[in-house]
Amino acid sequence: MSITDLSVDRALNLLKSGDNAQNPAGGHSECYRDVTPVDNRLLPYNRIVPLTYMRLWLFLLSSCGLSIFATGQSQQCVPTAPWKKAPPRAEVEISLPKKTFHACDKSRPRECEWAKATFRITNCGSFPFYIPKSIDNLEWHGGFEDIVSGPFDLQGALHTGGAADYGPDYHPDVLKEIQESWILLMPGEFYGGTLYLHTAPLSPGIYKVVGRRCPPRLSDELRVQLDSVLKFPVLLENVDSQPVYLKVVK
Repeated sequence: MSITDLSVDRALNLLKSGDNAQNPAGGHSECYRDVTPVDNRLLPYNRIVPLTYMRLWLFLLSSCGLSIFATGQSQQCVPTAPWKKAPPRAEVEISLPKKTFHACDKSRPRECEWAKATFRITNCGSFPFYIPKSIDNLEWHGGFEDIVSGPFDLQGALHTGGAADYGPDYHPDVLKEIQESWILLMPGEFYGGTLYLHTAPLSPGIYKVVGRRCPPRLSDELRVQLDSVLKFPVLLENVDSQPVYLKVVK
């Protein structure tokens, strides 16, 4: 039996076990953090997977019982209707470990101080859904990204970006990949990581930062096939967090 089969069987058993709106932690509508993995071979999506981006990838596991998110409280999860009668329900949170930074000097970009943010997506619905394992939103899988707004004035800001280069022979079997390697996020479970923000303001002020989970970029034809091939849906909509605020000083 494959890892994906174990995840799907677990999800089906969860939905058959009674009231789908009740979570295994004993609550009825609030998000919970399940720290009991079903199989130790599964990706630990019950835990935050911090990831430092800028060509250095450090994977560090930290217990979800720790108070990792300093700002923003989880809203109550509202039970959804059965699958195919309602879309997946997800909540995204973002936090800034450090909230005050010095404005960048455009003439010395290498000395800029880039803020880090921790992102988390939680399944707040009554049924599981699939998401890719990607953290940063660099290619077709989607992922997390930051949206920064504030008093940029004429100086603007410095921005970073990136892209994945798979080569000309890369032709993925997307449906097979979803079934074999994507995360089946159970109700109440979460997945996330830490990234550098892609924007560094050049002017002092208070800036609003919103975290977004971007869905995989799939063709219309492929989206139609998902319902008939998969036992559970793929999250196909953007999900935005409540804002947090970054203070930039001279």
